Amino acid sequence: MKIPAFLNGKSQKVKSESNKIMTKLKRGMDFTEVVAGPMINTRKKTGLIVLHGPSPLVGGQEHFNLYWIHRIIHEKVNRSVLTEKDEKDIFYTSIKTDWGTLCLTGWNNQMWFAKDSHSIKEEWGRLFLKSVIKYWECFLAEGSRYSNGSNTGGDLWRLSTTIKYVLANFGVPTDVLNNSLPQGGLAQLVKVHKILDVHQHI
Repeated sequence: MKIPAFLNGKSQKVKSESNKIMTKLKRGMDFTEVVAGPMINTRKKTGLIVLHGPSPLVGGQEHFNLYWIHRIIHEKVNRSVLTEKDEKDIFYTSIKTDWGTLCLTGWNNQMWFAKDSHSIKEEWGRLFLKSVIKYWECFLAEGSRYSNGSNTGGDLWRLSTTIKYVLANFGVPTDVLNNSLPQGGLAQLVKVHKILDVHQHI
């Protein structure tokens, strides 16, 4: 998988670079345009893929810190610095790429899916799950290098992520989410629980 270079480094560096991206977005630039630039092949770069943070356990080392960019963007949406249209455009653009989808899996970013304190935006939840399933094998290929702030990596499915947050809001029981995926993987789980229309292309 290839991830934008600005998302790699120590946590504070990635936060700083993400704030620069935010400044360009406030000026009206397109999300695709502002994140364009050098990409890093994760197979050729050591370090964890950190989905939730910041954490003192990993903040001082260079990792792929994927949680900052969408967290900062949504904070600006909440403060009306960016509009709901901006939010929608960035979301739809993000789920078109593997790295953008992975950024949204961080627990910090569940606010992207929350409609209110009791429910989620179902359309966005389904679109997100379709994207996750599309890129699932790509995510699995990274192995046990995912982290929610721990200095040791683990498998993506074992972590608390927005994937599980969205699935839970669609009625998937906690014990199912805490167990291994069934044969057929995430696509099979989503199919069994009838979250996506079986006729929809995944």
